[in-house]
Parts: sequence; C-alpha cells; structure tokens
Amino acid sequence: MNGLNAILVGLMDLMLSPFARVAPWVGLVFWSAVLGVGMAVIFKYTSNQRAIRRNNDRTTAAMLGMKLFKDDFGVTMGFQAALLKRIGLRLWYNLPPLLVMIVPIVLLMIQLAMRYEQRPLALNGPAIVELNINPEHWPTAKDLQPQLSGAVLETPAVRDEYEHSVSWRFSPQTVHDAALTWQLDGDTVVKQPIAVDDPDLHVQPVWSTRPGPGFWDGLLHPLHRSFPADSPVQSIVIHYDSGSTPIFGLDVHWVITFFVVSMLFALLSKLFIRVYY
Repeated sequence: MNGLNAILVGLMDLMLSPFARVAPWVGLVFWSAVLGVGMAVIFKYTSNQRAIRRNNDRTTAAMLGMKLFKDDFGVTMGFQAALLKRIGLRLWYNLPPLLVMIVPIVLLMIQLAMRYEQRPLALNGPAIVELNINPEHWPTAKDLQPQLSGAVLETPAVRDEYEHSVSWRFSPQTVHDAALTWQLDGDTVVKQPIAVDDPDLHVQPVWSTRPGPGFWDGLLHPLHRSFPADSPVQSIVIHYDSGSTPIFGLDVHWVITFFVVSMLFALLSKLFIRVYY
C-alpha cells in the first residue's frame, strides 16, 4: 500500500503543479471537469448504449401514456408498472460503468481530500498533536516527551488513559523541516507538520494522520508510511483546521464543487460524445 500511495501522491502533485500560482479552487475545478468528460467517455464504452437508448425511449413512452390515459385507472397503473420496470433497467444498465469507475474515482477523491479537506498550519499558529499508543505499551510509553525541531512545545502532555493517547499543543516556527520526534524502545517515530506562511493561498498535501498497519488506514491516509503491526505507536494525528475553497465569494466544500463540476461536464459531454445515460 505504501508503494501505491507514493505513486499516486507524486502523480497528483504533477497534475496540480501548473496551478501552483493561482487560486486553490482553479485546479480543483479543472480536474473535476476533466474527470466529468472522462466519465462520459468511459460510460459510453463500458455500457450497452443501444439498450440504454431503447430503454430511454420506452421510459418516455410510458410517461406519455400516463399523461394521455390519466382518466383510465387501469391503463395508468399499467404504465406506472412499465415505468418502474424501465427505472430498474436503467439502474441495471448503469452498473457496469459504475463498477469500472468507482475505484479510480475513490482514489482520486482521496488524493484531492489530502489537498483540500484540511489546510496547512500557519507559522506560529497553535496546533494539537496526538500520539495513539498500543495498549500493551501504554505503561511504558505514556510518559513519552517529543523532541521538536523547527517547532515550539506550548503545553505539557495531556494523557487519556481510556483511549491510550497523549496530546500536546505546539506551534511550527518554520515552513520547512519542522518535525516532532519520539524515542520509544529504540525506535524513532517522526511526524512532520505542514506549515506555510499563508494557509489560504496554498494547495499542499496535508494529512492529519500517520496511520497504523491496517489496509484501510493506509488507503485513506496516503501521505505517510503506515506503522508496522508490531509498532508501539498505532497512529499520530495532527489536528489541522478545515480547508476552504472560496468560489465567487462563497465558501463551497470541495466535495460539492467536485461533484457539481464533474456531473455538469459529464452531462455537457453528451453534446459532442453522443453518449446516452
């Protein structure tokens, strides 16, 4: 999983690099539009277009029949049954393209979330780091103290005996090379906070969690290498602020922007790709 994540992170960095000097939402809108067109192309060549077109025509016929024979209850109910059948067939015909597209779309959304879901820390701005410890190692690890480079510790440790976690508040002092380091059982554990001079003007990979050994943890937190199964540390979490993608003066969540733009361009693609949904 670590190898795949490294490839995907590098690829997304390359895709967004042309938009480094413009507003953060520009790259999001551009690649959402590209994805929309790509989904239309994939849908066309992975679906039974002839069957979908025929089903759409019969759906229209059933709706017209309901309108024309609305005074005849029996006929209207027959057309309603036919309409329900057509809706079911439409969902069935859409299943193969969905199965083809779902994996790349999920991977793309994970990469976009890493850049738009949270924003980097501001220099000298406070943040919380949380060290989650394997319960078996809690008695010896609960008194750990971090060694900081390029950052300042602002509070003593706060321990949660029930969750087996230790938290500190710190503030980064440098854009590059800030690091929090723990020494445990001869192993060195490192988490690097992402800080910039102006968080609102930067699109930069940010992920709060350095994950544990589970497959889903590694998939959903791709920026850092996962901890091995025998590690005393289960995860490290830095609590970043939520990201924002202001468009036309509105702070629209990136997921909404992603889906609206991609769906809009997928529908507009019908004009030149000749695809039937």
